[in-house]
Amino acid sequence: MFVLYCWSIFVLVVCEARHWDADKMLPNERTSLDDCRLRFHELIKPDSVAPASGSPALLKEFAHMAAIGWTQTDGKVLWNCGGTLIWMDFVLTAAHCVVDHRNVRPDIARFGDLNLETDDDDQYAQQYKIVQIVRHPLHRFGAKYHDIALMKLERPVRLHDTVCPACLWIDEEIRFTELVATGWGNTGQFEDRTPSLLKVSLKPLETSKCEKFYSNDLVRGLNTGLHEHHLCAVDVKMDTCEGDSGGPLQVKLMHHVNLTPFVVAVTSFGLPCGLSNPGVYTKIAPYHDWIVSTMQQSNAAIPGKQTLNKGSVGKTTLFSDDIFNATFCALRFQKHREYIYSTPLNKTHVYELRGMTDHIYKEKPLSYLVKLLWNVTGGSQNCYGTIIDENTVLTVADCVYHEG
Repeated sequence: MFVLYCWSIFVLVVCEARHWDADKMLPNERTSLDDCRLRFHELIKPDSVAPASGSPALLKEFAHMAAIGWTQTDGKVLWNCGGTLIWMDFVLTAAHCVVDHRNVRPDIARFGDLNLETDDDDQYAQQYKIVQIVRHPLHRFGAKYHDIALMKLERPVRLHDTVCPACLWIDEEIRFTELVATGWGNTGQFEDRTPSLLKVSLKPLETSKCEKFYSNDLVRGLNTGLHEHHLCAVDVKMDTCEGDSGGPLQVKLMHHVNLTPFVVAVTSFGLPCGLSNPGVYTKIAPYHDWIVSTMQQSNAAIPGKQTLNKGSVGKTTLFSDDIFNATFCALRFQKHREYIYSTPLNKTHVYELRGMTDHIYKEKPLSYLVKLLWNVTGGSQNCYGTIIDENTVLTVADCVYHEG
């Protein structure tokens, strides 16, 4: 590639008309490219999370969140587990959530509803029957290993800003310093369930430190201790609790102007909650292949098509194993993701999230994209560049000369 300084080459750079406020630009002196994230991308304040029981989630904030329910004989539904919508007709949850204490399977999944006890916020709620449940083949109810399962819905959800699948974090390395758990579980060890969806911020804990809390002689069902597929997360006051099982442990990543949720793990088990004990979660990455193959075998729905494999036994015809590739997934449902915009406040590198739109994101001209033109006839008409500084455009070397 080639760095093109607009003032030193005879080309015309056509940009989106805007006024640059010098007082709001970061210092021009740069010793490396390491500050690029700080200058242009690190614009989001961490989610503010209240102490103890967490803080209420907002509409559209966790559009992938599912409530897993058991319909009683009187018609009442007991929402005893959480889950994550990972495809239009598939929910990811914990394997121990596939039956209740009576050995009865859940039959209902609900989305787009923050408060499960009132119909005041049901405008965007969607509810579907669960028609198939696939528990990981290595899971045993008497043990705390491979606690992961998939649930197929009766039909695909209606995609909307309030109901949209999450992406999966399929990288073995979890490099995030903070993760967010969500659920309708108990608000404390001796507290009742919360009717409203709550979020709590947790920090990943090294397995070696977590093993001090979880060993085969301290926790039933951990005969061989914690395994590689286990992830521990903790906070001094906040925690996941009974009723949060199966819900997501997630992180939101910025992609262009959108926030995309990536599920890192599934809520599995823990010690008495709210007492600074780490919780244990089932990582997604080790089960990526199993998730994809299970969806293929179960003929998962795909937009514009009937099924993923269209009835072909043992053969995938409509998608490959990279269906959960991070970039592909972030782009797949981009128009339904949270749309953000931020404004640099001053030259002390302080930024503030200025707002979030309530409408579906629509394509707009990219403010950093420029088209390169020549004031001579016959010049190339297909040269573009990217603004990387106040007076610098990055382009390819072939675009330096008007012959192309």
